[in-house]
Amino acid sequence: MATLEIISAALEDSGYYACLAKNPYGQASTEATIRVYPIYDALSVEPSYTSIRNDKYKIMDKQSNIFGQLIPSISCQTNERILRGNRYRSSTLGHGIFRLQTSESDISNNAHQHGVRFHGKENSKIPLKNDDSIYNQLYNTGRKREELPQISTSLADYKVPAGGTIALQVEIKDSLAPNVTWLRRNGEKKEPISSPKTYTFSESGVYTLILPEATESEAGTYVCRVSNAYGHVDTSTTVEVIPLSKFDDLGKPAAFVSQPTDKTVHVTDGEAASISFRVSGIPKPKVIWMKGIKDISDGPRTHKEAIDDYVRLTLNRVNSDDEGTYCILVKNCYGCDRSFFTLKAEGEIFDSDI
Repeated sequence: MATLEIISAALEDSGYYACLAKNPYGQASTEATIRVYPIYDALSVEPSYTSIRNDKYKIMDKQSNIFGQLIPSISCQTNERILRGNRYRSSTLGHGIFRLQTSESDISNNAHQHGVRFHGKENSKIPLKNDDSIYNQLYNTGRKREELPQISTSLADYKVPAGGTIALQVEIKDSLAPNVTWLRRNGEKKEPISSPKTYTFSESGVYTLILPEATESEAGTYVCRVSNAYGHVDTSTTVEVIPLSKFDDLGKPAAFVSQPTDKTVHVTDGEAASISFRVSGIPKPKVIWMKGIKDISDGPRTHKEAIDDYVRLTLNRVNSDDEGTYCILVKNCYGCDRSFFTLKAEGEIFDSDI
């Protein structure tokens, strides 16, 4: 058994924790979100939900995480009527999990309201409704919905040719410092990405994962998990890696024939910065120049030259505000590829002898 113990826990210890176990045959992981509260009153904690799981099905199966200082007595109701009979089955699974099952759901969207009633020092009831009222109940201890991480630009599914670059970008607008973890779905599990080729970086609220020279084995569902002291939110994408052998001369995915030579471009303030490369694809790929997630292809200081498969991009009158990481996206209807470079603006050099 492996144990992690944090002595004298502080508020800043709140967040997302994961335990990753490896051996020569593979790896497995488990995860948890830890919340540290400034004040904990053991005598005044009434029963409450910590999470609600699942939604409506033809056969209803609802699970809820329930917290109470003393073990509460639980009953389930619909329209103030206690659910009894062979059609309903409830059980406590341990670790604060309560489960309600029915042989068939008698819930309509508007006609019924199901709930769980706790019996303890004071009776309290929380409805099992699939709307924002549930969300508000989960955070009725002073935590607000807007305090969870805010993902302003989520991931989207796409295709990349074999040998191309898998690049995932998420924009996060969060006043609290978020913790970003990149995961990959393995069956029902979400496991940390362990490929040595992978690297990540963040800039101006945009978090990026890059996996170059993609192979078919690296296709799958990728998850970006953003967490802070109040919980976490996920966004995911399914990436398909397509071998070029699947295509003929009538259609091929966009790809780089040659990528920009310099991954870091140094330019003097006021001068122009240029980057060149070659692309392929049928139909002819569209070239998009981006800084972060902003398309600057048609900006007032940008210029593009294209001759056959050769492309040259130029940013005129560079200044210190232009510094940062840029992405070149080439895409057509069959797939896309990406390349990144960093621009550094340097002050004008003067000759001291003049």
